[in-house]
Amino acid sequence: MTTMKNKLTKSLLGIAVLSMTFTSCSESFLDKEPTSFLTPEQLADISKLNPDALKSSISGLYSLTFEFGTGGTEDHDDFGQKSYDITMDLMSGDMAMKAESYGWFSDASRLQGHRTTALRTYKFWRYHYRLIKNTNLIFDILGGDQVIPDKAELAYYYGQAKAMRAYSYFQLVNMYGKQYTKDPNDLAIPVYLANIEGLGSQLTVADVYSLIETDLLQAVEALDGFTRTNKNEINQDVAKGMLAYVYLQMGNNPEAARLSGEVIANNKFPMLAKADVSTTGFNNWSSPNWMWAIDLTIDNSPALPTFWGQVDKFTYSYAWAGDAKIIDSDLFASIPATDARKNWFDADGLPVWKFYDGKRDASESGINKTWDNDEVYMRIEEMYLINAEALARDNRLPEAKTSFKVFLNQRDETVTAMVDAMTESVFLDAVLYNWRVEMWGEGRSLLTMKRFDKTYKRGANHLSGMAGVEVAATDERLIFEIPQAEILNNPNVK
Repeated sequence: MTTMKNKLTKSLLGIAVLSMTFTSCSESFLDKEPTSFLTPEQLADISKLNPDALKSSISGLYSLTFEFGTGGTEDHDDFGQKSYDITMDLMSGDMAMKAESYGWFSDASRLQGHRTTALRTYKFWRYHYRLIKNTNLIFDILGGDQVIPDKAELAYYYGQAKAMRAYSYFQLVNMYGKQYTKDPNDLAIPVYLANIEGLGSQLTVADVYSLIETDLLQAVEALDGFTRTNKNEINQDVAKGMLAYVYLQMGNNPEAARLSGEVIANNKFPMLAKADVSTTGFNNWSSPNWMWAIDLTIDNSPALPTFWGQVDKFTYSYAWAGDAKIIDSDLFASIPATDARKNWFDADGLPVWKFYDGKRDASESGINKTWDNDEVYMRIEEMYLINAEALARDNRLPEAKTSFKVFLNQRDETVTAMVDAMTESVFLDAVLYNWRVEMWGEGRSLLTMKRFDKTYKRGANHLSGMAGVEVAATDERLIFEIPQAEILNNPNVK
């Protein structure tokens, strides 16, 4: 394992903790936290005696990832992590809107949500910094965010909070800063740590990535030996998966290959088999290939404003009512008949066999009015894609091909037979295609587009004048501007 970094770099030590001060109605919203969060004062004494006292705070942290309104609004496209997965896939163009009757996500599809006064950039900012605020509260309880606690139970909580904070900063730096491999010195976002008061200083992309890397290295170490009770919890495999993805975006391909390879070699998460690609679906957290997932129930589901409500026509909500999210027509046309994933989509591009309600009657749309299908945040197939791409970029093409063929055998055996003859450039094109198809609807399209530095031409099924429009990975509309509220209240932000 890479040598653990026990201390942050000097450039990060003086960074101030998030004050979460915004104007008008935002201020009162930010002061409100779920009742499952306990304050450092409440836990100052009992945490030393009973590590389980932290459990409610950790559970509350995970709850924020799927609760309605965590981006600070009452909009029905504001429901935690999956709403931002949809946002980023729409921005890349791999996902299109079938209609815009209700208006949710239309700004993302039109590439109009990036300006400093736009609600889209505000929601994304508010959601992720709210997660960061609450991870820092957990670190306050644990005595700080610099050193892993000695007691195993506390170390496990520390590791989960570290991973969640890193994940949040990773999302932010990639949406408010330039690509790491293109301009690491670009000023990006303010960073806030535990036990430090004041407004955060705006750091470069490289400095933010330094914090992300340190957090995840510590998370991997702290979670060694942790056995989770539910897939909503981040364990060491998930932390390694996060770090592998971070290294891939950084261009640290040897480490991306190593970590993704370790997760694959654990054999804990079998791939979704080809025979099940169009039958099992993506609706249950117990799916063996799901590494990190949320178990939605009738009691905790936000109902209409959910991923399923926005994507699945068999769920009673917006997709059923007409505002469905569909695959870009050109991307769909590029899927050969030999690829099992062709059946994920119907003739209109609807993901009827990728995301579908397992209780549905195939003849009746909008039947599910319990909104309790589960949400996937990470699955093993992503590790295979990271592994193949990283190995190829590290000039280890034979190893990359070996790993890639294991993946392709469960998707398109015809293409598997062609892999050995592929040059490096052809191979990477095949990996890019599989990122776009395999992970469609799961929030990976935009970063994939930027990492491969591609220009995508949108298909004929895009609305609002976007059909046929070419969008480059460097397009300014693919980078959010810092929200006006932060600029007004934080003099450290330029």
